[in-house]
Amino acid sequence: MKQLMVSDNCCRAVDLGTIRFSQAYKIQHEALLSVRDGTLENTLFFCRHYDVITIGRSGSISSVLKDAAYLRDKKIELVFTDRGGDVTYHGASQLVAYPVFDLRNGVRDIHLFLRRLEEAVIGMLAFYGVLGVRKPGMTGVWVDDAKICSIGVAFKQWISYHGVSVNIGPDLEAFSYINPCGMKNIRMVSLSNILGRDVDITQAKSVLASEFAKIFNLVLIK
Repeated sequence: MKQLMVSDNCCRAVDLGTIRFSQAYKIQHEALLSVRDGTLENTLFFCRHYDVITIGRSGSISSVLKDAAYLRDKKIELVFTDRGGDVTYHGASQLVAYPVFDLRNGVRDIHLFLRRLEEAVIGMLAFYGVLGVRKPGMTGVWVDDAKICSIGVAFKQWISYHGVSVNIGPDLEAFSYINPCGMKNIRMVSLSNILGRDVDITQAKSVLASEFAKIFNLVLIK
């Protein structure tokens, strides 16, 4: 198997807290330029988002099942963005990780990068005794037949941005407002749903960060 590594094995882990999607996007772009210019280490951003539905490059507004007035009433933002993939939802019950990694001196393989992101999430789930799996031809992570993790990435000059979202808390109602990833009748699940208890999202973040470090051969710094 090809070894996928970032160009420097140091990685700064940054927790942005709860933040609007547009703010996180701006922060990623600023970090991307600094990583490109060599003035910033590879950076792994963690955050939670205020309610937002995002539509990726291959997505369509037809996958959003509620009209604009309904979403405004629910205080859910609607954003078109430049990540890969279709439609997804982000909210406070999710843990989001955005790796801004420099792959210019490594293996330039987007599919391998996606598999590594999945592997990091699968490792995090294993910490909780949960078996996460891939589905052939689909990006993301499932538990049995329910999806727990969505992934959408983009690259500029082989520096990654966007990333993964893992359903941690029990509130999944907003997924019923969309066809997640453009697929009808898909069932979403969260770690709390599976375990039958609340999961500390701070602990989940720490576990996922450790899995990123292992999979990408990184030394995390703060």
